[in-house]
Amino acid sequence: MSRSAGRTIVWIAARDTASEFLMTACTVLALIAVLAPLLILFSLKFGLIDTMAQRLIEDVRNREIVILSSAKLSLDWFDRMRNRNDVEFVVPNTRTIAASFNTVQNRDERKTVRGLSMIPTASGDPLLGDLADRIAEPTQIVLSSLAAERLKASVGQSLRARVQRTRDNTAEAQFIMLEVVGIAEPWAETEPAAFVDLDLLIATEEYRDGLAVESYGWPGRQAAAEERVFPRFRLYARSIYDVPGLRDVLVNERLDIRTQAAAIESMRALDRSLSTVFGIIAAVGCTGFALALASILAANIQRKRRELSVLRLIGAPMSRIVAFPVTQALIVAIGGFVTSLAIFAAISGSLNDIFAHTVRAGESISRLTPLHILIAGLATTGFAILSSLWAGAAILRIEPAEGLADV
Repeated sequence: MSRSAGRTIVWIAARDTASEFLMTACTVLALIAVLAPLLILFSLKFGLIDTMAQRLIEDVRNREIVILSSAKLSLDWFDRMRNRNDVEFVVPNTRTIAASFNTVQNRDERKTVRGLSMIPTASGDPLLGDLADRIAEPTQIVLSSLAAERLKASVGQSLRARVQRTRDNTAEAQFIMLEVVGIAEPWAETEPAAFVDLDLLIATEEYRDGLAVESYGWPGRQAAAEERVFPRFRLYARSIYDVPGLRDVLVNERLDIRTQAAAIESMRALDRSLSTVFGIIAAVGCTGFALALASILAANIQRKRRELSVLRLIGAPMSRIVAFPVTQALIVAIGGFVTSLAIFAAISGSLNDIFAHTVRAGESISRLTPLHILIAGLATTGFAILSSLWAGAAILRIEPAEGLADV
């Protein structure tokens, strides 16, 4: 009889829940009053934080670490940085005063740009992506969008660059022909600039220092045989979450740097604070509902003591009779959760429509993932079953003889 008794008691519990529709509806509404706001609140928290994090992650410049003052960095230092797991890209850089062409001309269009900055690049440059791989020779460059616009240059064109120096109170200059192999996205560099191979940048710096550059045939004195050091670098962390740790490493090496670590930490602190607030609200709301549901189920058991004692009298196992409050709790939980989910979907859609003009394509101000919904459903049923245990404990105190009391 055990299995059939279990099915019978579940059926009786369902019929009893339906017969007391008004009380059941009030209990379901109490659950909706707690659960629907929690779903909306969490969706806003998740949507806002996720949107902020994605914007920080997608903006490459948030992973950039900028050196503010000159240092003396050896090639071994750069090799060590490249081998770090938290570094995505690093390349040496020369002095700022030497990192520019005096003039760059597009003789086809009769356009000239003065003081065009040079930015060292290499394969894997996060600002250029695949464009960096097109630079196979030191005379090949990638122009920034603004530089290409001012020079009216396109991919495949040749530009004439001028590098000037003063030696022994005499102005000297050399010219070099550059091939445009790519044009960077506008966000990659907002100023007129050329992304160049490091060898070209080193050559122009040495020429300005009065040294001879044999690879280009530029005259000058011979350089001293000593290890080359670089005053600056271009460095990008692998993710925004690696920036604070990498910042600390560089600061410990007494390098004066600037990062977006403060903005990243603010976002993470906001995430932690909102999580704490949400946790407190959820705990208070769920605890209150669990106690209320437990009281309702326990009161219902007291009103049904005679009927339940009759079930015990005819041989229904105690373990099966406990299914009576559990079934009623699950009915309330499922009804409340489904209705709350529908309310959330409607309100969430309205919120996203209202704030559609403040977010980018693919972003949303209110969002829950299927995993979030699954966890919410399991938590709701879990709290409901937990609440039914109080009523189940009341059933254990019912004696079979109570069913004969009124006979």
